[in-house]
This record gives sequence, structure tokens and C-alpha cells, in this order.
Amino acid sequence: IIGDVHGCFKSLMALIDTLPYKEQSKLVFVGDLVDRGKYSAQVVEFVKNGGYDCVLGNHEAVMIQAHRYEEAEGIVDTYSTKRLWKLNGGRNTISSYFRANAGKMSEHLAWMKNLPRYLEFDIADENGKTLFITHGFGLPFWKARNKKETAIKLRNNRLVKRVDTLKIKEHYAYEEGFMAYPVFNVFGHDVVDNVVMTQSYAAIDTGCVYGRLPKSEIMYLSALEWPSKRIYSVPYQG
Repeated sequence: IIGDVHGCFKSLMALIDTLPYKEQSKLVFVGDLVDRGKYSAQVVEFVKNGGYDCVLGNHEAVMIQAHRYEEAEGIVDTYSTKRLWKLNGGRNTISSYFRANAGKMSEHLAWMKNLPRYLEFDIADENGKTLFITHGFGLPFWKARNKKETAIKLRNNRLVKRVDTLKIKEHYAYEEGFMAYPVFNVFGHDVVDNVVMTQSYAAIDTGCVYGRLPKSEIMYLSALEWPSKRIYSVPYQG
């Protein structure tokens, strides 16, 4: 299960190369394939053509909405949505569709529109919990996962909050109340310094794309192997 790629195609290839079975593994993506990095079109093409499972991330959702492929959830101004998308990494996505990928955006958008809001796999871990994959922290909404109004919560809910102006983060979700759930939630969306692992959930977005910024700390693209929960990570490589 691979964390938020955000257009870091070279990093994705490097991560897959560390996996025991490489591309022969059943790869599953938590969404946010696009934006911010240089190679969004290449990432989407790889995931789409490989037939790999992927849930809809908030960046795919905004990209779809910006191109009028569906009515925006709570957003009625398409112009503002397109502007929001561009300001949050969409410009790099547009650039990735030039040259070799010209003409593929419509095909990719149609594919994104059909991505599920969550995925479940009947493979149990050491505690008997089966796998529940979402983009955002979806465990609080597992019981209501099939309700239409829950879709945006599965995508946008956060595990991490900032606690002061220095951007120090703390996890505000605790296991109490989740231990009785029969599922283990793996998700991205929240950037964490290291994979956060409890008996009920794992946050696996380790912020790879931010490694492109000048003077940034080393940031990683991470994957979680299920059901062993072994972690694989590679530093940002583009």
C-alpha cells in the first residue's frame, strides 16, 4: 500500500524496486497521485495501465471538479475550483501533460472519476483485523462508509493537527473506541515524519514531494506491506 505520490514518479519507481516482488506485488495506492511533483501524468499512466487499485484522493477530486467532470461537493464556482487546484500543485500537473503525454488528460480524468472512495480486503492481520484503505483518516467513519455524505469525510479527515505557529504537530486521534472495530485503516493525506502505526490504523504519507523544496529535510515515499506491516521507504528522488 503506497502513500501519497504527488507526481514523484522517480521516487515511486525507486520504492517499487525495493519491494520483494517489485511490480508483481499487488500494489494499492491511497490517492493523491497528482500535483506538486513534476511527473503527475507519468504516475497516473503507470497506475492506470498497471491496473493497480487506488482510492480517490482530495487532489484528484479537485482536479476532476476543476475540469467540470462532475458537480463539486460543496463547491459551485468552477473558476475558483480551478484556481484552487492550480495554487495547490495543479500547475505542475498541467506541465506534466505536455509533450509525450499530450492528449492523455481527458483519458486520465475519466479514469479518476471512477476511483472508489475506499477499498476493503478480507486479509486479516495478527489481531484478526481486515484491511480498510482510505485517503484521509477514515476509521471514525467506517460504520457509515457507504453513506453518500461520508465520501468527503473519508477523503479529507485528518489525523494530525498543528498545535502552534511553529507548525509542531501532534496526533489527536487515539485508539480508544477503535479497538473494537474489525478493520485496520491504512491512509495518507496527513504528512507525518515517520509512519504512524497503532493496532487500529497506520498513516503512511511521509511527505515525499516536499523533499523537492530548497533546504527541506529529507522526505520519504513510504509503503506498508500487508499483513506483515513491514515498512519500505525511499527518500525523494524526483
